Amino acid sequence: MQPLKMIIEGSFFDSQLYSGRLYLWKTDGSIQIINWDKLIESITIQPRLRLAFECGFRQSDYLYGTQWDLIFKDEEIRSLITNKFIQLSQNPIEVSQSLLKNSEIRHQKNPIGFPHSDLLIYSNRLYVGTGDGIFSTTCYKENEYPVSTRPRKIMDAPVLGLSASYGSLSLSCGSDGLFEMSVKNKMKDRWNLNSDEDITDNKAHNLSELHSSSSRWTFQSIFSSSHHNSGYLADFERERDPHPSNYYSATRKFRRIISSEEIFAKSSYSWGHQDKLCQVRDRTITVVQFHPWDEENTFLPLGELQLRDFKGEVVTGDSALFGFIIECDNGIVVMDSNLENIWIPGEPVNWRIFSRSKFYENQLHIVYDDRLEIYSFNDDYFVNQETKKAGIKYYEHKGRSRNQNR
Repeated sequence: MQPLKMIIEGSFFDSQLYSGRLYLWKTDGSIQIINWDKLIESITIQPRLRLAFECGFRQSDYLYGTQWDLIFKDEEIRSLITNKFIQLSQNPIEVSQSLLKNSEIRHQKNPIGFPHSDLLIYSNRLYVGTGDGIFSTTCYKENEYPVSTRPRKIMDAPVLGLSASYGSLSLSCGSDGLFEMSVKNKMKDRWNLNSDEDITDNKAHNLSELHSSSSRWTFQSIFSSSHHNSGYLADFERERDPHPSNYYSATRKFRRIISSEEIFAKSSYSWGHQDKLCQVRDRTITVVQFHPWDEENTFLPLGELQLRDFKGEVVTGDSALFGFIIECDNGIVVMDSNLENIWIPGEPVNWRIFSRSKFYENQLHIVYDDRLEIYSFNDDYFVNQETKKAGIKYYEHKGRSRNQNR
């Protein structure tokens, strides 16, 4: 099944979709903030296709979860829903500048250096990695400026890539290696970034001096990717507080660096995210399932997946719920969770997935010189999450509201 596609024309550099807002970094150095929910509601769609459209672009979690198991066992219902996605995918959805403008919340000056190397929004706070270091500022909905105009510098070293989890940032600092920085609020006993008070301990800890271009969290551990080496896993163990009242509290303890060669028994570009570790070589993705809680089967081989559409050398790779994404010299290839290849031609300026999100985890944003293309992949609703080989496993979110979206 082909993904849904939305096209927003304009000169953009990057995008973020977070908690009902689309943040667009423009090439002139400004930031345009869009009310995403309002934009989606304003797009005219045939009423019979509205369910597919809403699931595709605004609420990806709606058809996930065990509550739909019984319904999806009915072939007629499953076929009906699938056909809605197929019909909607026949033509791209084009968003005009006037429609975008009508959903605009604010168009403001970028308070942080431009261009950046990477950025993310984590618990209502924007973190931006640049050649001059990392900057942080708030993204509160009630503020006059959606992106606060009072950023602070929290690290001096240049950063190529960053990722967030467990109240910490993983920092890929090129030849300086892989670092981790705690961003928990020291004023409280729990991780909470919703206060400007004492945001961070301003101390980055070096995990490895090996080159790191990008990194992703694999549960409590961190996988670093680089073309200067084959990648490596910064392996942590998770220790729970034995006291019953602190059952959900846990600490992470660093154990060791595990090379990609040790995991895959060969050398090539590798990446990892959550339960899937991947290595690509000669148009083949070798997939290993990561079980940090199982000492005997920590790295369980899932086999090799063949890439049909693959042009040029590998630039970078990542994993989402819907499959694996590999950027090549001449475009992006997505291997979805049904093991189908989707080739998206053209060299991108930037691209993003939103795996920490609850509502947008099926989306792939690709920025080109004159437009933003948003792809929505929806095959994964119908795939067995326990046995799938491509894409990270879906875990049901417990007790999270839209305002808690990451």
